[in-house]
Amino acid sequence: MKKTTMVVAVMVGLALNASATLLEFWDFDTEAAGVDLNDAALVNSGTMGSVWNFNTAGIKTDGLGNFVVAGDGGNTTRKLPKTGTANASALDHVYATAITGTDTYTFELNVSGWDLSAATIGDKFKLAAGDAAGISIERLSATEVKVSQFAGNTSYRTTLMGLVEGAHTFAIDFNFATDTSVYWVDGGVRDSFTDFGQLNSVEDIAGMVLVTSGGWTTAASSLSIDSMGLSVIPEPATLGMVAVVGGALLFMRRRFII
Repeated sequence: MKKTTMVVAVMVGLALNASATLLEFWDFDTEAAGVDLNDAALVNSGTMGSVWNFNTAGIKTDGLGNFVVAGDGGNTTRKLPKTGTANASALDHVYATAITGTDTYTFELNVSGWDLSAATIGDKFKLAAGDAAGISIERLSATEVKVSQFAGNTSYRTTLMGLVEGAHTFAIDFNFATDTSVYWVDGGVRDSFTDFGQLNSVEDIAGMVLVTSGGWTTAASSLSIDSMGLSVIPEPATLGMVAVVGGALLFMRRRFII
């Protein structure tokens, strides 16, 4: 490979890497069975690498690349980061400095399947990016499961019915520059709104929260999470600089054949 071609390839790689950076992310692929949220073995592959506040009885990895939410005998609330650890406030389970700025942040939950047939009606799992956004999965009736994507603690914006048990991807983009939230389901845009800052009183991401509510008293019901986390997409100006440099190198290669 010619030197310039190699440089161009590197620049293209940089551009792709610049398009999204994992901040807090778990894919559970390297964990053995029985690893809990803040166990030392749990790998947070994000650059922030924060730690959850404490463990649970019924929410653990299965050794097959999944994090399984099953019976835990009641309500569960876990927060990230844990007080006194990296990135955390000294007083509470929140970031020492909340995430703000003009970039776009993507919050995602990827599930490999669920079986809520034995759950109590109203049993709910919720994963939220602090006060900014969340995704919940709830047993609604004997035959239906409801998936909701929301902005703020109580403002539900997109409700999905009729999703069958199986693999699904849910994500919410937060564009801090335009105050716009975009909701994705299985790779397609479901809805978008311009007001998430108003809904949350302050436009920032203070941490993450995992909640189960209702009974969750039987291990026969479960939700299997393939991956989850938070990433950042730099503002267009940053990506533009990378694109300009990469484009210039491509032009040089084609114009001067070097």
